[in-house]
Amino acid sequence: MKIPSSEALAQFEKERTTNQGKATDSWSEQATVEERVFLLRQEADPEKPILLLREKHVSWLMHCLHVLPRGFKAFDAVQGWLAFWIVHSLDLLGATVPSETASQVVQHIKRFEDADGGYGGGPGQCSHLACTFSAFMALCALGTDEALQSINRDGLRNFILQMKQEDGSFRVSDGGETDVRAMYCALGVAGLAGFLDEDIGTALRKDCGKYLSGLQAFDGGIGGEPGGEAHGGNTFCGVACAVIIGDKEALDADKVLKWAVMRQMHYEGGFQGRTNKLVDSCYSYWVGALFPLVASVNGSKKTAELFDAEALQRYVLECCQLSNGGLRDKPGVPRDLMHTCYALSGLSVAQHFGKAKSNGVNGVRKTNPVYNLCEDKFEKAWLFFREV
Repeated sequence: MKIPSSEALAQFEKERTTNQGKATDSWSEQATVEERVFLLRQEADPEKPILLLREKHVSWLMHCLHVLPRGFKAFDAVQGWLAFWIVHSLDLLGATVPSETASQVVQHIKRFEDADGGYGGGPGQCSHLACTFSAFMALCALGTDEALQSINRDGLRNFILQMKQEDGSFRVSDGGETDVRAMYCALGVAGLAGFLDEDIGTALRKDCGKYLSGLQAFDGGIGGEPGGEAHGGNTFCGVACAVIIGDKEALDADKVLKWAVMRQMHYEGGFQGRTNKLVDSCYSYWVGALFPLVASVNGSKKTAELFDAEALQRYVLECCQLSNGGLRDKPGVPRDLMHTCYALSGLSVAQHFGKAKSNGVNGVRKTNPVYNLCEDKFEKAWLFFREV
């Protein structure tokens, strides 16, 4: 991928967002982001290509797998997510977790398991669907026999079934809230673990489509709960749920596509998560993956043409990488594990589904758009859970 020429930069400068004579706080924030993006592109050496800093990212992620930065102490209740973000990021980059380290990760996650089924966010914590999803997917991303065999399918099955509600939704925990995120976490685990193919599959699927239909907002996106504002993460969860249960009628796929197309920022190239919000690299996956997901719902092969895959890759590689490893939300903010994971996941979607492919230097491995696992790890887990 080449650095923009001076002529391209001059044109790029003309395309900035204007406030039309009405300055607001949100416009000021947008202008700040655009200025930072412009400066990054202006300062880049036109003689050097834009490169994925693969070795730097792998080094930082491997370090985090053993010793987390001090600021991550606030993530005590989401330790499964930390494991997933690190392991999946390494997998996307083509790096292998050493066998001894992988075993340590498995044993650590095993400590999150609740006696009644499911996983908490850390040792001694109550089961939660989001924590269950992250722990389960982290083990699948590791993909070792030890990791897959460590999963208590009976407890997992019982916990998910207990979270099912009469209106078709799922609670995140005993007494917790119901939203589309909870449904995705429940159905994501149930789908990959093979529960939907069992007798309880009917009970788990019951009224899911009806519940999803009530979440689609007027603009085509999906809110977290009925009447909620459309949001990139929620829209991904809703469409992925429809794919998992095989319900093509639950959502208006064309309206979802229109909403997703409108989320790509013309200046930065990345996606925003909501209308009139700033670009954010994590939506490279949450919104970017909507295009292959909708394609699997409506059978269209043209959805890849509806987003600019090259612009998305350029935003991730040019604006979100740090020279010492890790990726960030947007220019001007620090790196973190979550944005590293989903920026790389979005890069994978752009390269393997979008119209603009990447060469081997910047290439990352193909991720499954529904479950966000590299395809070989997804296939291994899928087969494993159907043979036990």
